Amino acid sequence: MAISFVSTDKAPAAIGPYSQAVKAGPFLYASGQIPLRPDGTLVEGDIVDQAHQVFANIKAILAEAGLSLADVVKPAERRVRRILWRSQTGPFYGGSGSSAARRQGGNRSHCVRRRIMENRVE
Repeated sequence: MAISFVSTDKAPAAIGPYSQAVKAGPFLYASGQIPLRPDGTLVEGDIVDQAHQVFANIKAILAEAGLSLADVVKPAERRVRRILWRSQTGPFYGGSGSSAARRQGGNRSHCVRRRIMENRVE
């Protein structure tokens, strides 16, 4: 099986001993992306702005390999859900979500429900 590395200057360079993607036979294994612009600067702003940059990076890497988002078979769904969970529940905890839930002694969903009920406007 032929293995090749995919790299583009339209996405941030891989940091350390990593590559943007590896093509092994008919499969492309793309590395995880963070909200960096191709010039290496971090995107400031909320999770939406950062997610747009992450997807722009992913699309650039896929395009370099001759692919698109329509060719993606399995995204890292659990990681995406966790990021979204933290961004949506952070205001209830006053922080990132998971560590605050542990400080309150209980699972996150219980803490969120309790905080929503306490702050409910009637």
